[in-house]
Parts: sequence; structure tokens; C-alpha cells
Amino acid sequence: MESDLLVLSATDLDGLLSVDDHMAAARDAFAASADGRALPPGLLHVDPPGGELHVKLGGFGGEASVVALKAAGTWPANAERDLPVAMGTLLLLEGDTGRPLALLHAGSVGPPRTAAASTLAATLLARPGAHTLALLGAGTQAELHARFLAAILDVERVVVWSRRGARAEDLARRLRQPSTVAAALDETINVDVGDDPAEAAALADVIVTCTHATQWFLPGDAVRPGTFIAAVGADSPGKQELEPALVARATVVVDVAAQARAVGELQHQPDPSVAAVHASLGEVLTGTRPGRTADDEIIVFDSTGTGLQDAAAARAAVQRATERGVGTSAPLFG
Repeated sequence: MESDLLVLSATDLDGLLSVDDHMAAARDAFAASADGRALPPGLLHVDPPGGELHVKLGGFGGEASVVALKAAGTWPANAERDLPVAMGTLLLLEGDTGRPLALLHAGSVGPPRTAAASTLAATLLARPGAHTLALLGAGTQAELHARFLAAILDVERVVVWSRRGARAEDLARRLRQPSTVAAALDETINVDVGDDPAEAAALADVIVTCTHATQWFLPGDAVRPGTFIAAVGADSPGKQELEPALVARATVVVDVAAQARAVGELQHQPDPSVAAVHASLGEVLTGTRPGRTADDEIIVFDSTGTGLQDAAAARAAVQRATERGVGTSAPLFG
């Protein structure tokens, strides 16, 4: 029935999209953000007891318009409740009618789309010959970033750091096993655990920061000239991973400038409203703004996550689910 809603659970979505699928969705999203096909993004924040929740809205206009509304956040105490720390739900709507198309488990769509965005940025902005990856953080995002970057770039070494050393050790082991999204890291890739973030960063050509930190931990003097940094942890007011002086001297590329200034690393600059932005990732992708211009340039991708990315990933998931007969159909209007 046209009024039915497709419900895609975590189990339905497990392995539904490949790395290539997520990368294609990311390219489509960021190209649309630069060529006028995207709807203006929306962002709201609410702080329920014990957690932080953001609501993101965005989508594609024109023909086959779709809109995504995602409510997702983190509740740190859930770790002691045997519940996921990150919780979220994504609703995909038909743009020209408002008809609900699908309800998705956001935790199965959001993290891979973030890793895909960072990987796309790395392909465009990392220095040629970048082989060493530092993961500062050891959760789901760190694992996905390692798998995506290793699948696309010529990664030879991965260094993992976490405030909880046991988590870094566990991630290093997990990366040797296949996941539903990507293959295990090749045995030729060395995977090590670093003692502190500065030490790990000093070894790296590509750095991914993916924590819930509210105080910076990556000092600028630990970052080598020519390094590319995907800063993905700061996506809410108060979150911070990079020393402000590092951001100030870097070339900054963003997903959405207004969001980066409001909730990304740029929020910590002395005057966020005028903090320098070199380009959006969409502008670099489509060639309307230059990417890297020098081998010794430090580039920060200030990634806050957008509703447009959610819409692209959800649309791809619904297409795959429909092709494979996956999911549950639920009538909404009768």
C-alpha cells in the first residue's frame, strides 16, 4: 500500500550497504550540497536528563525529493544499563508529498555515513603518499573509519589511542576480523596501540578524532606538516577535540559552515561567527574551490554531520532493502 511505512531494524540494516554504497551516497550528498540540489539543513539540540540529543533535518529537492529527520544522541550512563550509549531514529519522507517512506535504526546508518564523509574528504585532501592512520578514540566510529579508510586509501599502518587503553587494545584485535560492512584489515597493515594522543598523532599522515570529549586533547605541536585531520567528535555545543591554535592555523574544510561554527571545532575559535573556512567539502568535490595546495598544509575537515548525508544514506538503504525484500511494512493511515 502507498501509505505503508517500511521499518528497517538494526538487524535489517546489518550488512545491507557496502563501503562502496556508502561512498556513493556521500558523494551524491556533498555534490548536491554544492550544486543546489540540497534543501537547507536544520539542526536542533535538546539535553534530556543524562544525555544529549540532536535533531537533524535535510534532504534533496527537485525530482525524487526526499527529506530525512534524525533524532539521535548519547547517554553515557547507558553503558551501565546494558544499553547502547548512542541511540537514534531516522524518518525518511517523500519530499513532494510528506508521505513517510521509512523508519530506520539511526545507529546503523549514521556512523557509516560519517566514516564515508571522512573517507571522501581524505581522498580529496590528504597528502599524496599518506600511509599512516591515527585513530584517536576506539569506539564504533574509530572502527568504521579504519575499515573505510583502509578500503579506499593505501593504508600501511594504523595507530589506535583511547583514554581507556583496554578499548584501544580491543579495537586493534577487532580490526583483524571482518565486519558486515567491510573486510578485515589486511595482514600487511600494522595495527599498534599508542600511549597518548600526541604520540599517535606524531606518527600519522591522516588523523581521525572520534570521541565525546569536551576538552581538547590533540595539541597542535604534535601534528606534522601536511597532515589531514578528520575531526568528527565535536557535533554538539561544548564538544571539543582539537587545540584551538591548531584549528586557527590549519586550512579548514567543513560539511556545513554554519554547523561547524555552532557545534563543530570552529565553535571554540575566539569569534566563531567569522572563523575562517577555506571551503565546504562539496565545493572541493565539485571543483568550485581548491583542495590541498601545498604538501606541508595541515587540513582539518570539521565534520558535524548533516541531514542531507542521512537522507542520502537512508535512500540508498531503502533502495537496497526493497531490492532484497528486507524490512517490515507497517500501515500508518488505516
